[in-house]
Parts: sequence; C-alpha cells; structure tokens
Amino acid sequence: MGFAMPSWYDIVGLDSRSNEICNGLDESMNTILSLVENEVHPEENGLSPLGPQNSIDYRRIVLAGFSQGGALALYTGMTQTRKNKGLGLAGILVLSGYLPRSKQFAIAPGSESTPILHCHGKEDLVVPVEAASMS
Repeated sequence: MGFAMPSWYDIVGLDSRSNEICNGLDESMNTILSLVENEVHPEENGLSPLGPQNSIDYRRIVLAGFSQGGALALYTGMTQTRKNKGLGLAGILVLSGYLPRSKQFAIAPGSESTPILHCHGKEDLVVPVEAASMS
C-alpha cells in the first residue's frame, strides 16, 4: 500500500526496490504519448480541419514535469519509440524528479542525444536528492 497518485501513478516508495513497481505508469505514458501524437498528427485524430500545416514536429516538443510529472517525462521521453526509433524530442525538463523503473530502463535507439535538464533542490522533503542523483 503506497500513496495513491491518481494524476500519474501509484508510488509505493522512493527507495530503489519500491521504485520498480509504479502501478499506472504505462497508462500515464500512453496519455502523454497520445497528447504528443495529437500535436504531431492532428489531422489523423480529427483535431485540425486545416490539415498538416498546423502540426508540430517531434523535434520541437519538450516534455517537462515536476516531481512525479518529471519522472514521467523522463521515462516516457527516453524509452518510447515511433517508427522503430526514439521520439527525437527537442528535450526533456525534470524538476525535482527521478527515474522510475530504473532497473528496467533502456534508452530507445535514436533518443541517446535527447537533451535533458534535470534540476533538483537540496532541501526537497518529498523526493530525496539522492533519487535524482541516481537518475
């Protein structure tokens, strides 16, 4: 039993073993990927009657988040693929976050050069700075 986090996923704990569970992480990643795809291909989702001129290239999209949202942005941006290559995002911004499922983590081919800005305060009472350092 952990802390219910209905906005993204359940946190059982921030120690390395608890950090591997992350119930709901996959569903949240799919939500984020759906939002990205709606920006890249709005015409395919019935969102843009004006056509592809309103789309945004992956290389112009930054995933960003604070705390658990930063963890989701980092994991999603670095592990997910499109057409057998990484997302190729403009970057990832993580504020007071950490890497969930670190033991299962593998960078998607093509995402190795994705810029990441990971900021974390030393006095964070929720997410220990060590969790960020290990990311």
